[in-house]
Amino acid sequence: MNLRKTKGEFNFLQYEKEMLKTLSFIYVPGEEKNEQGIYKGLLKGKQTLVRSQIDLFRTIIELYGVETNQYYFGVNALSKEKTFAVDTRTFSLVTDDYYLVGKRMSVGRDLNKTIIYPFKDNYDYDPYEFFKYAMEFKMEMDNALKKNYFYLLEND
Repeated sequence: MNLRKTKGEFNFLQYEKEMLKTLSFIYVPGEEKNEQGIYKGLLKGKQTLVRSQIDLFRTIIELYGVETNQYYFGVNALSKEKTFAVDTRTFSLVTDDYYLVGKRMSVGRDLNKTIIYPFKDNYDYDPYEFFKYAMEFKMEMDNALKKNYFYLLEND
């Protein structure tokens, strides 16, 4: 597939954004019914900030006030808290500020237009440092899962 912008096709960034979308619905019924007899939902809207599947568990836990001693990550999908998502196919990072192509990242390489695709003109943090932080975090989490640290913490 040619990802260059042509009539009726996506460019690279549009394609990546579409491939990373996570569609979800959270239905919290209210007391009022619609014409079909279905209770109207209390939550309406669209989240414009970056969210991923990992955020859904935390959202449901917090939305319903469930007590748990399970470890979980992510942000509440209904919040305005900033976060990022990792495309595990390419190790690319998506933030509210930019899309960073992870497979093209290397130490000392300039962050040019083939590596970073900004969604806005200014952003608060250095993309290279953020990528390094995110990859270190991912390696630590992979290592923790591999060694079953979470089970060991619960059973001390």
